[in-house]
Amino acid sequence: MFCAVVIYAPDDAQMRRIASTLAEAATGKKCSVTLKPAGGAAIPALAGAELIIFASRPEGRQDIHPDFSELVRGLAGVNLAGRVGGILATSPKALSAFKAALKDSELILGEDGCLLVQDAAAADRGGLFRWVEALVDRLHKIAHGR
Repeated sequence: MFCAVVIYAPDDAQMRRIASTLAEAATGKKCSVTLKPAGGAAIPALAGAELIIFASRPEGRQDIHPDFSELVRGLAGVNLAGRVGGILATSPKALSAFKAALKDSELILGEDGCLLVQDAAAADRGGLFRWVEALVDRLHKIAHGR
């Protein structure tokens, strides 16, 4: 069984629903999942996770929700090599900002590691499940050397 963490912001009903769906999808793929609002997450939350998913809806002029500020700052010196990552964002600018924040971490994003959900309120449950399943499948391949 793999360990996964889903970190999301803002901590409102809409993003909690998306984060819970992501966690449910990973659990269905035999992952032990921790669900954390970004405002309460710290680097140690990532330490034991083989799958790290960030889910964010920007706020105001900031591309990455401000609740991620401390976590993003802390990622500057963290090596996440060997871990698979996913970024779900509701704007292309947020996706780009997260990719930039994670570029030196060696987190494995791959081509399908980023998911743009333009309308968080209308997020497709099936699409979210398929995306997480692809991330977990990548993790299995890495773990089994394929």
